[in-house]
Amino acid sequence: QAIVERIELMAEQYSNNFPGNIREGVCVRIDGPSFTPKFLKQKSYTFKVLEGIIKESKSDIEEEQG
Repeated sequence: QAIVERIELMAEQYSNNFPGNIREGVCVRIDGPSFTPKFLKQKSYTFKVLEGIIKESKSDIEEEQG
């Protein structure tokens, strides 16, 4: 199984630490020859949908007030 497939699968699973909650995503740390590691994040589909809904709600409220 390729690493990308494993990351996508892990991002879509429920949280092990908080059963019943969706997982925001998976963060991968890559250590290389430099002293600064790289971090890559894969957000779950469900979280991306919910994040979009939350952003739309905030902008609607701000537009109504302004």
